[in-house]
Amino acid sequence: MGENKLLTAIGAISGLITIIDVIIKSVNFMKFYISNTAITFFIITMVVILLIVIFSKTNIKYIIKSRISYMFSKKNYTVLSKECIYTYISRTELKYKKIHTIQSNTGNVTSFSDKFKWSVEQKLDDIKISCLSCGTNMILKREENWHCYTINFPAIVKGNKKTLPIEIVDLKDPDKRALPFLSSNIIDKTKKLVLKVVFSSDVDPQNFKYKIFDNYSSNCPIYCEDKDSSIPLKKRHMHYDQETHTLSVTEFYPIEGYKYLLSWDFKGEESENVRYF
Repeated sequence: MGENKLLTAIGAISGLITIIDVIIKSVNFMKFYISNTAITFFIITMVVILLIVIFSKTNIKYIIKSRISYMFSKKNYTVLSKECIYTYISRTELKYKKIHTIQSNTGNVTSFSDKFKWSVEQKLDDIKISCLSCGTNMILKREENWHCYTINFPAIVKGNKKTLPIEIVDLKDPDKRALPFLSSNIIDKTKKLVLKVVFSSDVDPQNFKYKIFDNYSSNCPIYCEDKDSSIPLKKRHMHYDQETHTLSVTEFYPIEGYKYLLSWDFKGEESENVRYF
């Protein structure tokens, strides 16, 4: 909560500086006298309007926070792009691909780590994971309820980029126990996040939803979007391509510590995700 207030205040100050700069340039250009009282009153009015907008528009607050968080985050590398692709080969067989493109900020980046978990319980030895076209060593281990992997490689020169595609195949789900969602938590400074679900022709997905949570364990989204949302089509993040059967969302400057989630149902299976007490 304190962090949110700090970021909001920074956004307000930034807006105030911009307003003052515009006023000064306008006064100099027009070359006529305006009293200090009038200028002060105008500035206060504009700041009040700015604060009303910030505190009343969740989307604007999120945008301000995401940009500031990205700007001030200092890491050895930046994830320029993180793409998560969950593919239904059939209703009971899936595969998962993650593609990270990182850029070195220090010149001594020699490894990259990430984590994942599937809603169907897996033993470490049963996970068929590989780094595609990496030519590098990969270490896979289990920490708490996560499967964690580390990719080692020769040092990346500062400013240079490296793409690290990993793929997990042979995800068998004969009893249809895998929960219908794809999520990603942000643990690195990230410029772009892409979540993508590719459906096979033998399923009928529906009830698409996109949610953003301000921490991974939260059940209360700070943003929610579905087909019934009042959000104008042009401003929506989520998209479903009927021709390719692909549900996707692209988020720029996702915030560290936040969780981004796509969910859906399959026609005729909605009740399987509901438990009654």
